[in-house]
Amino acid sequence: MIQGVDNRGSFRPAQGEIPTSPGVYRFSDRHGRVLYIGKAKNLPKRLAGYRVANPERLPRRLIRLLNHTVRIEFDLCSSEAA
Repeated sequence: MIQGVDNRGSFRPAQGEIPTSPGVYRFSDRHGRVLYIGKAKNLPKRLAGYRVANPERLPRRLIRLLNHTVRIEFDLCSSEAA
């Protein structure tokens, strides 16, 4: 793990906190259990996709995931395929 972001409901890390690189990210709950694993070509751009002004636009499944997530961790990769 390169870096973790503890977000307790806020998916808006400080600008520059997450490198603009390909990588794998994990959402974890308060017990440390991994809830979701995803990959991205551009980590900040992908994680920003989980933030919307109107949560009613999100599927219920995604709202539940975000409500249980308290930590986002990521590993950088040389490419999205890595």
